Amino acid sequence: MGTTKELDPRTKTCQACKESFRAETGRQKFCKRLQCANKRKREYWKKYIVGWMKKKPNYYKKYLVEWKKKNPDYHSEWRKKNKDYFKNYYRRMKQQKKKSEK
Repeated sequence: MGTTKELDPRTKTCQACKESFRAETGRQKFCKRLQCANKRKREYWKKYIVGWMKKKPNYYKKYLVEWKKKNPDYHSEWRKKNKDYFKNYYRRMKQQKKKSEK
């Protein structure tokens, strides 16, 4: 008689790391480890997004031109709003760098 792992119909083999895992859905091919998730995202990007972008190569260029015409001050306003955040961010990064050098 087999183990419960073998009897469970949701047990599958991850396509990235080749280890067995319990699938949450019937279509799940990858386990939830970080490297497997990254591989899953790359596969999705290649399969769907790249093909879509080949069919519509100038979509983003046209979209950005139209968007910038509608929102001319967006970036300058955003920089003003987040100025203090970035000032503090770079200060923290310098402090961390000094601590790591000591």
